[in-house]
Amino acid sequence: MAGLGDDSRVGRKVLGVTGTTDQLLLAELIDSVNLLIYALSGGEKPKSKFDQFIIDSEKEEKEEKTGGFDTGEEFMKRRAELLKGQ
Repeated sequence: MAGLGDDSRVGRKVLGVTGTTDQLLLAELIDSVNLLIYALSGGEKPKSKFDQFIIDSEKEEKEEKTGGFDTGEEFMKRRAELLKGQ
């Protein structure tokens, strides 16, 4: 990645994660301990902390479809359309 480290914002975006390497390792450790406690005691299965750091590609695609304009003219055109509908 052109000399950038894996923990750079661009590197994390390419890898599809939101956390740093340290955060991912800690989340995995927490998940392992929580799973061990769950296995020994029963109860409700804990949610994964690690999964919270993984970027959901479907959610990201939906956000891309719903937001953003390339030009100010596109924004003003869409704004006028919405105001006419009120």
